[in-house]
Amino acid sequence: MKRVAPRLYVGSQKDLEALDAQGTSEWPVLLGAKEPYHREFAGYTTRAAPEGPTRLHCFKGRRLALNLIDGPDPKYVTKSMIDVAIAFLEEWLGEPGAKDRPKLGDTENLAVICNQGRSRSPMLAMLYLAPTLPA
Repeated sequence: MKRVAPRLYVGSQKDLEALDAQGTSEWPVLLGAKEPYHREFAGYTTRAAPEGPTRLHCFKGRRLALNLIDGPDPKYVTKSMIDVAIAFLEEWLGEPGAKDRPKLGDTENLAVICNQGRSRSPMLAMLYLAPTLPA
């Protein structure tokens, strides 16, 4: 897992398993992967997520799972999915670059996870951090 900003980490499914094994399973986590996270959180076994309020994203405690795949067509990433992800990050971390952390405890961090930790999770973290980047 890599630290990309204060209290913000990006990683893979293996990183999350290691994190949970260390007893930090209560970290807030943004899960940017349909398999296995969104499928598990929403509880479906069909190929596609069923229509309804959990089709694109669903919460389980302090974790948010997105129905996000690495696909060749941008239609698989919706603006509403990204908006929910950014709102989740801002809820826990505050506005990008802000000093206050509205929900995190003194020793808590937040992880953004996808299967390999190479595409979806870094993309989600960068979208959150984008307003702080120089022009």
